[in-house]
Amino acid sequence: MTAFRRFLPALALGLACAAAAAPAGNDAAFDELVATERAFARRAGDGGVTAAFQEYLASDSVVFAPGPMNGRTFYAGRPRSTQSLVWAPAQAEVAASGDLGYTIGPWLARPLAKPDADPAAGHFLSIWRRGDDGRFRNVIDVGIDHAPQALAAAVDRRGPTGAPAAALSTSQASARANSLLLADRELVARLAEGGGAQALGAVLTDDAIVLRNGSGPRWGARALPDPGTLPPMDLVSLQISAAGDFGATAGAGGDEKNPHVYVRAWRWTDAGWRVCADVLKH
Repeated sequence: MTAFRRFLPALALGLACAAAAAPAGNDAAFDELVATERAFARRAGDGGVTAAFQEYLASDSVVFAPGPMNGRTFYAGRPRSTQSLVWAPAQAEVAASGDLGYTIGPWLARPLAKPDADPAAGHFLSIWRRGDDGRFRNVIDVGIDHAPQALAAAVDRRGPTGAPAAALSTSQASARANSLLLADRELVARLAEGGGAQALGAVLTDDAIVLRNGSGPRWGARALPDPGTLPPMDLVSLQISAAGDFGATAGAGGDEKNPHVYVRAWRWTDAGWRVCADVLKH
């Protein structure tokens, strides 16, 4: 068993929590998702980065440091941060059932002792899941590094809008989750076989957001960099909405000390599952 496969229990929990969540309304849920991300960022400014992550991460959350780790465990073992970290959502999407979504945006970090220093910077992708208490919590969190960009004042809404959608039946939810698992494993296998940008581009939505170290967000398959041949990667988390229209997967592979990792948000379409946000880093 690889170190990455330790996270397979989180896969089952993510499915169970999403399937049990009650629809909250799509438009209201979108506003709540954005407000939660902004409150998370304010908490980091008021009480420190470590405390903020401990409060807003789900119990089965996955972060990458550099390989996958339980988020709460990782931050519980860290001292109070000596860095200031500020961020803001620029794009967001929420499932029609209002229980699962993503936020994407730029981040900036500076030493607390040197607030005027040139910042480290990049973009984040966070997957948020509504818990049994009705609150959104961060269940997958990943970031990339690139030159500083201004924090966003407004959020570009992606995905479906309008009335909430009812939850799938148990059998429908199981079939939809299995189809997401298959889509993820097929894409990982094609990339490991050297399928490159063509393999990933074939499953991207037209409005997909692509995040890679060294550059700001790219949009859609036309701007997709070739990832080269990737190692096989274990799945460490799979999340799916109650309506079965939105999902997320994360995984890692290769050298455990310097792994390749990915996080993907998926949207259900007439053509099946398609990737609407993609992070791949090494």
